[in-house]
Amino acid sequence: MLHMAVVTHGPDTCPIGNPEATKKAIAALGQMGEAAGKLGITVQGSWTNMPAHALWFVLDAPNGHVVNQLMIALKLQE
Repeated sequence: MLHMAVVTHGPDTCPIGNPEATKKAIAALGQMGEAAGKLGITVQGSWTNMPAHALWFVLDAPNGHVVNQLMIALKLQE
């Protein structure tokens, strides 16, 4: 089943201007494929709207619970 994960942040926590957020974003994106695979998720696509501080991920996953688990594991949802 396809799911859309929407990740947003404010200007104050934007990875472009915040070194700590940059590290967090690089780590999350670098681990996404492996972490998704462990949960039975396949990343189908993604899109970023930088001025809106938003990212969208299209994920093929067995259910929404594992999508939430992925976002928590990557620290994209806290």
